Amino acid sequence: MSNKTSYIEQISAKNGMKTSVFSDGKTFYSKYNPIQDSENFTLNSAFENSDFLCIGGLGNGYHIEALHKKFPQKKILVLEDTSESILSLFEQNETLKDFIEKNDIKLTTFENLENDIILNYIPVLHKNFCFVAVRSWENFHENEKNAIREKIQKALKAVSDDYSVQCRFGKIWQKNIYANFALFNKSIVFNENLFEKKKKKYTAIIAAGPTLDDDIKNLREFSQNFTIISTDTAFPVLIENKIIPDFVVSIDAQIFSHEHFIIDWEDFNEALQKKTVFILDLCCDDNITKKILSKKCNTMFFTSGHPLSEELCKKIEEQTGKKTLSLKNGRGTVTSTCFSFAKKMKFENIVFFGADFSYSKGKSYCKSTYLEKKWLNNSQKICNLETENVKLMFRGEVLKKENLITTPLLDEYCKSQSDMIKEDAIKYDTDVLCASKNVNRMNLPVLNYDILTKNTKYDIKSDIKYDKNYDIKYDKNYDNVSEAAFLPYKAAMHSLKNANISRFSHLKRFTLLDKSDNSE
Repeated sequence: MSNKTSYIEQISAKNGMKTSVFSDGKTFYSKYNPIQDSENFTLNSAFENSDFLCIGGLGNGYHIEALHKKFPQKKILVLEDTSESILSLFEQNETLKDFIEKNDIKLTTFENLENDIILNYIPVLHKNFCFVAVRSWENFHENEKNAIREKIQKALKAVSDDYSVQCRFGKIWQKNIYANFALFNKSIVFNENLFEKKKKKYTAIIAAGPTLDDDIKNLREFSQNFTIISTDTAFPVLIENKIIPDFVVSIDAQIFSHEHFIIDWEDFNEALQKKTVFILDLCCDDNITKKILSKKCNTMFFTSGHPLSEELCKKIEEQTGKKTLSLKNGRGTVTSTCFSFAKKMKFENIVFFGADFSYSKGKSYCKSTYLEKKWLNNSQKICNLETENVKLMFRGEVLKKENLITTPLLDEYCKSQSDMIKEDAIKYDTDVLCASKNVNRMNLPVLNYDILTKNTKYDIKSDIKYDKNYDIKYDKNYDNVSEAAFLPYKAAMHSLKNANISRFSHLKRFTLLDKSDNSE
């Protein structure tokens, strides 16, 4: 599609109203009565049954005005081919731009359609989605018709996937956020240079893929070369191999995620107190936070996009002047969150361990994860460790790629992580490597251990003095959050058929902020 406008002029219809003219000489509305055309456009039954209306064609905007007048509460997104076409229509219609802006009607183009649907369409508020194009506009863009439909379907798939996650986790996210927020004053105050002394030549991100079994020995022998950032899944694996990580990252809201932290605390508690900082999403299971604080270890909270946690942290900054760490999690994986943390802290030469994004070596995880321990404890002759691995791997659709068994979801995780690496490569001049020679789905350069120095002495001392006082004074201001902050919770309520709970002030009573000290 050319970047030039599709509209060349305005002409007067028989009733004196103006109508835009396409570059092929045909008019946007009829040459007789554009207002009647616009009224007829609003009679489409799809508008009655949808609260998010995506309209193909802006023209003079008469049909948009009629639609907004008839359905003032509905969200309207108007599609045009290019920004140049939108600008030319604004120039030809003096009042059109003011009407669009005054009534919060969104405009998009072919290029931005997919992204703008994802940003603006909120199923829990807008219910059904519909796309209806003005006939003349659709005829003019006949060659783009299929591409438009494909973009819409792709955007709706992304929205649907996200909404499904909100329905599943919205309630538990909110409970965890408020429970963790009550413990905020016990966490480390964030600043971008806080962990400068922890920076080493290489940064190891430890995931719990099966290839970690092959590389754990090298990680232990060369650990003094690395700042070690562990996923929560890999944390018990490192402890089992007597490796104390610098950081452990946790994002999972589900109750079973606290099982990653069932380790031999008696033998390792002192080392973890001295060296390790636990980086916790405000949405993560609050039992993890309470466990770590009970062991006198260091915690730091972060946000990863949940609107409630973002608003609460903004209020903290307004009240105290102290910022909260904000991280990306890609498609929702803790490995990607570790990568985001490494970048935020400006750690260099990142090396992925165990980031297989596949069921390599015929199993789902490496040795010593909480799942393996659970399966071994319950192992029987007719239901052993192999049986449980197979059940987990083949519970859904599987794919065979590069002689590996994977799934569509693991493929998405891999692509998301690769995209994050490419995106950050533009901003940061640092290498990103893979530790495994056998499984390297992101096609990264492989780490050369020959250039590393073997451990001579394993040092777990830390001379960093952490500020653990956010000085938060809990007041009514923290209860005064926007309706948008509760949308994931409302999605969960709808999924539980509790849609009659409509006032957001009522929702908060399910997750009252517990200011009592439950960390000991």
